[in-house]
Amino acid sequence: MTIAPPPPPPRWKWYFLSALIFAGFLYITDTLLFGFIAPDYFRLPGMKNQPEMGSMAIGYILGGLLFCYAYVHLVRDKVAVTGWYFGMVVALLIFLPSAFIYNSLMEEYKLVVALVECLFRVIQFGIAGRLVGPLLKKQ
Repeated sequence: MTIAPPPPPPRWKWYFLSALIFAGFLYITDTLLFGFIAPDYFRLPGMKNQPEMGSMAIGYILGGLLFCYAYVHLVRDKVAVTGWYFGMVVALLIFLPSAFIYNSLMEEYKLVVALVECLFRVIQFGIAGRLVGPLLKKQ
């Protein structure tokens, strides 16, 4: 077992570009699914008619930055792990447990709806990881 030095710091332009691509892709696909394709299917009591765009943008950008940070520091040197696979694993870690937890806490949160959203997120994060993976591997 050898101890390797830490990886060099990422080149920031690729890092931020990747985070913006990730955030933009999530925003577009979320808008398509939740806003146009099936808005009533995912509607819960107490939801706003229009989201607060400032908070939403901050959330997407933070998600993109954290995803890219994790990818750079956990996956970059491992050739076998692709952005597609990493994105799917991250989505499963976040959304599958949340589906069951929210189902147990909220009366009107149906497990089937939560599992459909989880499947959507796994595919969404997989594609997003595939989009930004090659940019992050250039670092």
